[in-house]
Amino acid sequence: MNQENKLPGFKCFSKNFLFEFHTAEKLKPHMKLFEIAHSRAGDKGNTLMLSLIPFNEAHYEMLLKKVTVEKVKSHLKEIVHGDIIRYELPYISSLLFVCYDALSGGVTTSLALDTHGKSLSYALLGMEI
Repeated sequence: MNQENKLPGFKCFSKNFLFEFHTAEKLKPHMKLFEIAHSRAGDKGNTLMLSLIPFNEAHYEMLLKKVTVEKVKSHLKEIVHGDIIRYELPYISSLLFVCYDALSGGVTTSLALDTHGKSLSYALLGMEI
């Protein structure tokens, strides 16, 4: 394999990997969210905010249908003890989940290793749809 076919840090993927992996024709009936989207996490007190952004804007409608509040609440049941509100952001093809009572009291009172909940974006991406 020549050098131009490699992504930095990824020895086994081609340049076209992301395009091939995320085209609508390649979607599988069951997959994990990390296969078609990325996520960011934020916090305010004991409240966690998780964004869900598809790699391909064409997948936004599918995320609207498959990533419901009930499904996220079930997936994060050991972490989120309060309500979850989903905000739809169609102009930027994204979803925002606001999760209450999710950070063991918040940054100043929690004994958790990840007091800001940054790693919880990966917990969301592990959800099967």
